[in-house]
Amino acid sequence: MGFDYDLLVRNGLVHYYAEGKFLSPTRKVFYESFVTDVVTWTTMIDRTCSDEAMKLFGSMLVSDVEPNEVTMIAVLYAYSNKGNAGVGKTIHEHVQKKNVNCSLNLLNALLDMYVKWGCLTTAKETFDNMKVRDVFSWTSMVNGYAKLGDLLAARKFFNDMPERNFIVCALSACGQLGCMDLGQWIHQHYLNRRRIQPSMILGNVLMDMYAKYGRINSATELFGEMPKRNLVSWNTMIARYAGNAKQALTLFKEMKTMGLKPNDITFVAVLSACNHGGLVSQDIEHFESMARDYDVDPKKEHYVCVTELLERVGRLEKLIS
Repeated sequence: MGFDYDLLVRNGLVHYYAEGKFLSPTRKVFYESFVTDVVTWTTMIDRTCSDEAMKLFGSMLVSDVEPNEVTMIAVLYAYSNKGNAGVGKTIHEHVQKKNVNCSLNLLNALLDMYVKWGCLTTAKETFDNMKVRDVFSWTSMVNGYAKLGDLLAARKFFNDMPERNFIVCALSACGQLGCMDLGQWIHQHYLNRRRIQPSMILGNVLMDMYAKYGRINSATELFGEMPKRNLVSWNTMIARYAGNAKQALTLFKEMKTMGLKPNDITFVAVLSACNHGGLVSQDIEHFESMARDYDVDPKKEHYVCVTELLERVGRLEKLIS
């Protein structure tokens, strides 16, 4: 219909394929684009692996498209996982030279990069120059000094945190920043030793942190000890058992017997479990029950789960029909 030449449409396609992790069509649309803008480049950098992201950023710099703040955040997180301190400092200098808007999120990305590489001196300089800090900023510094073995400095940063009483924020940051050791330290040395009984929200955050990094037994133990559970508690456990379809579906059944109504997040976890287990009939049944029994409208994530499984077993026409 001729819309493939419209930049807005092509950006929408790149974003759609990238969100669904369909990397081949994502690259095809991107490399066939005659015109690109900062949105096109940023989407590609943000949704590809570290190596490819770094190459794309290099290509972007020699193009006529200027990176913006969102681009730089995506680049920094890519470099923080795989890169070197020299390149990272060059990126920092580029941000300063081009007067890129240094939002809190961008500064936190810089901080995270330096901490992961053990450049604590530069990290502290960045931290000290920040006019505004949040729990991610403080948690990054605590984690950096703890990994370095300087527990006195780590404890001082932890004690100086203006929001340190909001342990939920700190543990959530640990989960998102990959600070498993620090999160476990807070749990054991701050909560357990002080005999602080985790609230339901705190229990959910702890459980999610452990499960996210493969500590399923620890997560399950916390889940079993919780005097009260809400939908988030059940969703967390079902999602983390996605690789074990039988266990995930057993939890889903138990959740419903407790009178809790599943939501769209629950069904993403359930359908993912069926996908991993190759349970075609159950996958279709749960998908059809969403709107029929629970008034939950299927979203892109649900269609992706079902489509992948049906395509794998050669029954894609079932979904179309």
